Amino acid sequence: MDHQDFPAALSMAQALTARQPDYYYGHAFLGSIYLAMGDVTNSETQYSRAYQLFPSEDGAKDLAAVRKRLAAGADFKLLSK
Repeated sequence: MDHQDFPAALSMAQALTARQPDYYYGHAFLGSIYLAMGDVTNSETQYSRAYQLFPSEDGAKDLAAVRKRLAAGADFKLLSK
């Protein structure tokens, strides 16, 4: 993610959540990757799962921000999966 290699970051984060499906940070990281890729719908799904697993103030803010973008119709894809 630091090198903006979103497909590689996505693959690693998906592997992490496959191995540890109840690890909230993996889902939050997926949410941030999807958001960086412009996939707001999948970002919301992952941030929502992270918040379900570990409700926090930061998680609530991230989820609210993504939902605001969705409501504004900001779902677009920069990269194909």
